[in-house]
Amino acid sequence: MDENITNPIVQGLLKKINNTSENALVEINTKHNSKELFIFIEGIPTSRNALIEWHETFIEVVEQGHLAFYQKLDKRKSSEENAALLVENLTITQKKYPAYKIHLIGYSAGGVILLDAIVREQISLGPRLQATTIASPINGFGFNKLKVSIARPFIGKLKTNLGRKIKSIRNSEGKYQYCYHHINLDCTLDPVACPRNGIHPQIRGYSQENELFKAIYIDADMPCTLENTYTYNTETHQSIVYRVIQSLLQPKH
Repeated sequence: MDENITNPIVQGLLKKINNTSENALVEINTKHNSKELFIFIEGIPTSRNALIEWHETFIEVVEQGHLAFYQKLDKRKSSEENAALLVENLTITQKKYPAYKIHLIGYSAGGVILLDAIVREQISLGPRLQATTIASPINGFGFNKLKVSIARPFIGKLKTNLGRKIKSIRNSEGKYQYCYHHINLDCTLDPVACPRNGIHPQIRGYSQENELFKAIYIDADMPCTLENTYTYNTETHQSIVYRVIQSLLQPKH
């Protein structure tokens, strides 16, 4: 746990998450006074402080009295397996809270898992069930088959799935309403926004660059539609989490 986190509620939550088994759905807040429920789907941890990006979000959720859960992933399992477990936990949650509006929030790899379940038609979105991806490498990292076969034993099924771009997402077209992308464009701030082998991980599109300008063009077939795609130029791979969640948690007038 990061020594800079002093909020006792967040310290307790992070300890609970770290001590919970993979693929578990961790309850963040039991006391609530709203009919909106949030399920945060984690990304793949990259360091011992990988949960640092969530601490402000957890504080906001607790203070506003929302019911919220944190879905853990298992990098040893494939995208399809993780998506199936997410759907299973969502189904249980919907039965327990049938009158609630549910927000599915997928961060980084978590957003890819969320989209995988949606395009496989395992999750049906609507006014009471909405999905948001945050800085998610929906376009993969351009790994070739040889690299995937070599890397799989060392980094697990999920990372190698992400490397090649998940098949169900690759074949999807921009048609999913009640679904939103939030993506970073500045590669100097977010390494997951950096092109690899000609592939932009977070977007479908391309870039043009010369001595005078650099432009990034996003294709219309983003899975959640181009109209529901929001871009950021000043956020890191971590800071974008709170920026997006804060906007979603704003009181609706």
